[in-house]
Amino acid sequence: MRLDTNRSCSTETTNIRKYAVNWLEQHGPKMVRTKQGETFVDTKFSRLLGRLPIMVAGMTPSTAPWDFVASTLNVGYQIELAGKYPVFAWRAQR
Repeated sequence: MRLDTNRSCSTETTNIRKYAVNWLEQHGPKMVRTKQGETFVDTKFSRLLGRLPIMVAGMTPSTAPWDFVASTLNVGYQIELAGKYPVFAWRAQR
């Protein structure tokens, strides 16, 4: 490779543009079809947990009962188990 030393760097014009990564193409949900013909929504969340790509947030007192949390998990959703009391209050009662 031969370098051209007669050209000045200031006279060269380069049009190099860097664009941000297209978030939707890389991380957005996609529809996938299995060999059995079933259609699923494919996200990184659903691949990581093996569940539907929806998480039910824990809100005391609505998601504190164990039977509600178990029912939500059995249907196929990911849920956060909420507590009835803060940890420091629970420790103070002991």
